[in-house]
Amino acid sequence: MVFRLGLVFTLLLSTAASAQPCEDLDRDDACDDREREVGTDPADADTDDDGIPDGDETDWDTDLDGDGDVNAADADRDGDGISDGVERGLTEEDVGDDTDLARFVADRDPTTVTDPDDPDTDGGGALDGVEDLDADGILDDGETDPEDPGDDDEDGDGIPSALEGTGDLDGDDEINALDLDSDGDGVLDADEAGDDDLATPPLDTDEDGTPDFLDEDSDGDSILDSIEAGDADPETPPIDTDDDGVPDLRDEDSDDDTIADAVEAGDEDLTTAPVDTDLDGRADYVDVDSDGDTLSDLFEAGEEERLQDTDGDGEPDYLDEDDDNDG
Repeated sequence: MVFRLGLVFTLLLSTAASAQPCEDLDRDDACDDREREVGTDPADADTDDDGIPDGDETDWDTDLDGDGDVNAADADRDGDGISDGVERGLTEEDVGDDTDLARFVADRDPTTVTDPDDPDTDGGGALDGVEDLDADGILDDGETDPEDPGDDDEDGDGIPSALEGTGDLDGDDEINALDLDSDGDGVLDADEAGDDDLATPPLDTDEDGTPDFLDEDSDGDSILDSIEAGDADPETPPIDTDDDGVPDLRDEDSDDDTIADAVEAGDEDLTTAPVDTDLDGRADYVDVDSDGDTLSDLFEAGEEERLQDTDGDGEPDYLDEDDDNDG
């Protein structure tokens, strides 16, 4: 009996010890030792200044979006581009003294909220931060509603409507968000998007800051996409001259002759037609024998990166009808 009472007493002591609250200097419901382990500040109740006390963040000591910061140290724990405080509908009146108002982002419309643990609250495919472009929590003109899956991609082209916007680039009286060919180049936005995943940014082939679906020269070769597309019908796929799986409008060397389209174009002026040296109706950038001498441009080009000019007359062989100047 004594043994059993001793065992019970020992168990009670053990339970009481484990139930003792841990040290929590800033009273944020996150143990100081654990905060030190994961990189949050045990003396700051709101380490990331998002308006939510560290211990109140969902799974505060884990890293939801995999960016290297645990949730309590990450003001945007789901990585959707909107502060957790904005997603929770917090304003300056809702936050404690430990929140640095210089870093805190207040929600401009606290009557609407999104899920700080889900980068796509409405499940429509577009990230919350893409729909709320300025990440301020209010639905502005030109933005879509992160709580409405129906407006994420209104024209079904694989590009979020909010990114396409309400402008009318090609002047066809159809806003870009509803226009299947926003730049009017004869290529569907869906083909220029790169993929049909709304969570990935639309393709920008030449990395000039303008995505292909709004860029009149997607690959920056000084030849208009409307020319490289092959025709003006958006329903026909864009031409791929060398059948390498990359359409000409995104291909730096459309005919695969080792001579860049930008060189074969003739100049950098988009308003001039690309050069057709032998006047056979095929511009040099898609003509495997630009000068019509029966020798392929690939053969006449010589080494890649250096256009061969056998007779030194300043005319590269692929454009020179008499490569060796023998008459």
